[in-house]
Amino acid sequence: MPFKNEWAARQVEPEFDDYRRLSNQNSDKFKWLLDSVSVILGLKNGKSKIQSFRFSKSLWDKSDVEKWLKSRDFKNVIEGVKMKRQLEGEESLKKVSVVFNSLVAYLIGKFDLRFFLFYADGKKLNRIL
Repeated sequence: MPFKNEWAARQVEPEFDDYRRLSNQNSDKFKWLLDSVSVILGLKNGKSKIQSFRFSKSLWDKSDVEKWLKSRDFKNVIEGVKMKRQLEGEESLKKVSVVFNSLVAYLIGKFDLRFFLFYADGKKLNRIL
């Protein structure tokens, strides 16, 4: 997952034994990169492959990153912090669903309201019989 201050463009899934972050400043192999771009290199069985590119958000906007990647025939699907927020939202929904279901169970036990109450499982409403 990228840092908050970076755009990430994953080229292959992260299924490597080790990773190295390289740029044009610390690797002769990547002298063609701009100063504000780095690469995450995946290492496995003595071989290496570009796993993703990282771009500074303070110097690049999303559309410029997409253009740069496309002009060099790389995948241009950009990841950012939004993915983390989506995951946090899904976790919050699960917590709310658990609390709501517990409240429904309490009300049913206390007032025998089983024919009138429904519960949410995060996707749809289900009738409690």
